[in-house]
Amino acid sequence: MTDEDRAYRKQWLQDQILAESEPIEIPGYYEARYNPIRRAIMWPLNQVFKPINPRLGPQRAHFWRYLVGKGFMGIYFALGTIYYFKYNANDWTTGSGWRVYVSRTRQLPGHPDYGKPSPRQHPSDFADFGFKNSPI
Repeated sequence: MTDEDRAYRKQWLQDQILAESEPIEIPGYYEARYNPIRRAIMWPLNQVFKPINPRLGPQRAHFWRYLVGKGFMGIYFALGTIYYFKYNANDWTTGSGWRVYVSRTRQLPGHPDYGKPSPRQHPSDFADFGFKNSPI
């Protein structure tokens, strides 16, 4: 390296040092980057993590915010799926809903139910979709 290159490198390294006021938040940048619907969805977790952010640091707070958000979405999806399967089951009165078939349990030698006949004995016991136990 020449003396000129060393001076240039020294100046470049000094330029990389951030001042106390940096990084600067540019007014309107957040509003321009995220649309109003996304800002409304992000608002609750932003408010929860605003006081936590200085303690954890920006990278770790972002990681935990992402994890908590995805966890809530997973729980919401699981509860929605459970609700759908519980209250929209296919039965003989409707043609819609999921048909859930329950197979009989595995019976191996040594199992207490091994050798016992199946609880479904008559043809009407198979795929009745609740018709047999109907109060009508």
